[in-house]
Amino acid sequence: MQKTMNEYYCYLSKAITLHEACKVLGIELIPSGDDYICRCFFHDDEHPSMHLYTESNSYYCFQCGENGNLFSFIKGKLGCSFLESVQWIEKHYPEVLSEKPTIGEQNIDGYEIARNFYCVMSEEEEQGLSVFVKDRKFTRKLLNDAEIYYAKGRKLQHLLNKKDQFIEQTNKLEEKQLLNRVPNQMHHINVERYEDYFKADRIMITLRNDRSEIIGFAGRSIVEQDKPKYLFTKRLDKKHLLYRLNHVKRKYSKDRKLQTLYIVEGIFDALRLEKNNQAAVAVLGSHLTQTQTSLIEEYVKSLDCAVTLCVFMDSDEAGLKGNYETIRNLWKRSALRKCNINVNVITSGEKDPDEYYSKRRKEENEGIATYSVFEYLFRYHLRNEETTLAEVDIQEEYSSKTIEEKINILHKIESFLLDDEWREIIGRYHSLYAEGKQDVNVPEDFSFGLIKGYVQGENAEKYCGEEKRDYLYHMRNALQIARISYEREDIRLDEWTWDRIEICADAFFVHFYEDLLANELSPRTIQIPMIEAMTPKKLDVQRRKLIYCHEELVLQQYVLNELLSRGCYSQYEEFIPAIRYQSGRGTYMTESNG
Repeated sequence: MQKTMNEYYCYLSKAITLHEACKVLGIELIPSGDDYICRCFFHDDEHPSMHLYTESNSYYCFQCGENGNLFSFIKGKLGCSFLESVQWIEKHYPEVLSEKPTIGEQNIDGYEIARNFYCVMSEEEEQGLSVFVKDRKFTRKLLNDAEIYYAKGRKLQHLLNKKDQFIEQTNKLEEKQLLNRVPNQMHHINVERYEDYFKADRIMITLRNDRSEIIGFAGRSIVEQDKPKYLFTKRLDKKHLLYRLNHVKRKYSKDRKLQTLYIVEGIFDALRLEKNNQAAVAVLGSHLTQTQTSLIEEYVKSLDCAVTLCVFMDSDEAGLKGNYETIRNLWKRSALRKCNINVNVITSGEKDPDEYYSKRRKEENEGIATYSVFEYLFRYHLRNEETTLAEVDIQEEYSSKTIEEKINILHKIESFLLDDEWREIIGRYHSLYAEGKQDVNVPEDFSFGLIKGYVQGENAEKYCGEEKRDYLYHMRNALQIARISYEREDIRLDEWTWDRIEICADAFFVHFYEDLLANELSPRTIQIPMIEAMTPKKLDVQRRKLIYCHEELVLQQYVLNELLSRGCYSQYEEFIPAIRYQSGRGTYMTESNG
């Protein structure tokens, strides 16, 4: 009767001895009674510490604890897979091929083997999954389609810790680190023991890439207090995975048009939207990565239709920032700059889309605010500790800012993208608004107008507007800027010099302001000295920037000294030094006389 593949692997593990394999592998052996000793190749072994047991055809290192059989020995030495170790044996010992079954090996991946075990659930596991489905208000059909199962703790370990019954499966699961070899305490006996990576009961979620290949699993805790909440398989690079993109690609193609693609954080956020007949992918993190953005761009380019991308991260601080970073990465891609992009923010208190829709019918969206990208960028920068992002009145909050604060906000938004990227985006949206193809609300129109004006370099008064200026504030601010600037110099002003300036500043600023009024000079001239210049941003990339003119700040201090020396407040003169640059010596010095 022909052997099964497992029986064949069992035959190989006994037919070829470790002693014989070492000769071919070039490993020097030292006889030790009926057994052998050699240097362990799993670590830097100065003194031979690996024992090869002839009777059990197994090995054990007394220093690092590595142990196993013929296959694990060859795999460790050559750094190869289980099937490659079998091929190595067949190449160097061709006589074993006479025992090989004609059906050949099944080239099945370790993750596929695990999924095949997980999908066969016991009665207890079936009941556990049913409870989860009911509590979370999903359907069994949806979870079955998504290959989500309930697994008791150490399921693979309990199934496979049976000698010689699952040699191939055990080795492939070990390669994927779903099973970890346990040191053998009975060194002379070939007893292989394994420990499961998932030690507690978990909801097992199959993770497939955009090509529908299994690349790992996520184990969600059953009890909310269990940590971690999600345990991902080792070697899983989440930044290269968009959960359920493979499903979206199968469901929506050129024949079935995709209108909106939601980008969410978590696994069950995506499945909740999928339950509501929406296309969604999960980033398995706080924001869309550049690699994940490439996957979306590739998919969108393959579609023969316009797609709206809706960024819908969690409602906490990390989620709001995740929306911001996701927008940036989307707009960095040429094909995605042609897509309409919206941002959804939950305003009713739920933490994520899964929780929100689990409490409502799918058409109920009263607790969700939808913003254009331009409006979201402004809301993100205008919010504060007292005002949430959704509560911000953009026009009122922006109008209350000083010119410097307005410029700071606009500059942050401008630095969000490169100049060429902004020009393309602004040009596209300007055309849409002009043609009436895009519905525009007042906050969105206000935000777009400000961003457009600043990025295109229009006059500051046009996008900063008129305001009642606090001239004393400007003078105090000038003083602080001067101090920060000079602290960056190689030779800094001493602390006592700045302390003397600050001692008299508040009193003298009033005197200086009144002196200007008395001489009928315009108070509007007392502002932070700034100039507009093109400055390098990256290689061969320039950007327009407002910078402080520190030479004029120094001049202001000369003026202060001169005014003090002439006025009734001349006693302050000794406290306010003039700052002079000694060109011959390349140093700064201070003088107490103006």
